Amino acid sequence: MTKNGITIENNSSKWKKIFCLIILFFYCSAIFEPLNLHKLGPLLTLIEFVLVIVMLPDLSREVKKIKGNWKCLIYVPIGFVLTLGVGAILWDTVIMQLIRSALDISLNNANDDLVDGMIKNSPVIMGLMVCIFGPILEEILYRYTAFGILYKKNRFLAYLISALLFGLQHVIVAAVWGGNTIQFLNMPGYIISGLIYAFLYSKSKTLAVPILVHMIGNSIGMLFMFLAR
Repeated sequence: MTKNGITIENNSSKWKKIFCLIILFFYCSAIFEPLNLHKLGPLLTLIEFVLVIVMLPDLSREVKKIKGNWKCLIYVPIGFVLTLGVGAILWDTVIMQLIRSALDISLNNANDDLVDGMIKNSPVIMGLMVCIFGPILEEILYRYTAFGILYKKNRFLAYLISALLFGLQHVIVAAVWGGNTIQFLNMPGYIISGLIYAFLYSKSKTLAVPILVHMIGNSIGMLFMFLAR
């Protein structure tokens, strides 16, 4: 317990935690792919919307934490600098370029390619999904649920497991179920982002901060996709 009583403990009811864990499994495993149940994708998306709706009271509590801790908002620009500097510039630009050169490969990001294709077909809907709904859902699943549940038991495992699951989710379709194992090289970039979001949640004591940083990062990434055309 902190001085002002603000913690990052997941205080959701038991059924909500179970609901989140079930969706977390389906979301990060993409189990529909190997089972050839692609038609159930829209159903899962609908269930994800239901999850966000039932979690609104929890999200409201997280936002209210800001009132008793305005200084936590300093972690929004800090988070932006970290994700941009460490994730986008250092890893995606510098280190990944060195890896491509050392292995003499041309490595694309299958997840980005998939999102880019969806944006071309439905720019408004996908824009809302990528920039607003996606960050909210992922922060509920990976930070509020996975990280939040494990945090008081073992902080190291909380960071490690939530970040690994976050990274796996972004490459599993192509790398595991698609057999394009080279896509695993893209996983560390997402793991870095997952660690940063968890750090922001831990320090700010409110899920609102990583959600905001996640939204900003995705919005900038989407903007670059449009500019790159």
